[in-house]
Amino acid sequence: MPSWFFPYAASLSRNLCSDFTIDRYTTMHDCGKPKVKILSEKGTFQFPGHAQASYETWLTFSEDQEIGELIRRDMEVHTLKTEQVPEFCKGDKRIACTLLLAGLSEIHSNSLMFGGMESDSFKIKFKHLEKKGKTICELLFPL
Repeated sequence: MPSWFFPYAASLSRNLCSDFTIDRYTTMHDCGKPKVKILSEKGTFQFPGHAQASYETWLTFSEDQEIGELIRRDMEVHTLKTEQVPEFCKGDKRIACTLLLAGLSEIHSNSLMFGGMESDSFKIKFKHLEKKGKTICELLFPL
């Protein structure tokens, strides 16, 4: 687990979206992937713009904007640049906390796809989340 997880666990858990919202978000966050699926030159499938496509797909059958926002922003925690972290933390704290913990769950649940937790790919993703997650927690929950 990243260094920020346990010191901020209670604050994070008190500031999550509802169980219902998290359930729908984590179930539906990739629902637009079939629309954007391409075969790369390397012979692997890629899904460019899948978060936006999933958001648009979600809106065709639900008006729930909170779940839509989580789906639309699903990849942010993985792609944030240092200078974007303050903006990520603005607005609804529940969205930021939910996205952060979902991102942590995603890299762990997908670790085998990256080559396992000892792979360079996983370590790079984990290091990114370690650094950005620490800054996010410090901004959301100043001591």
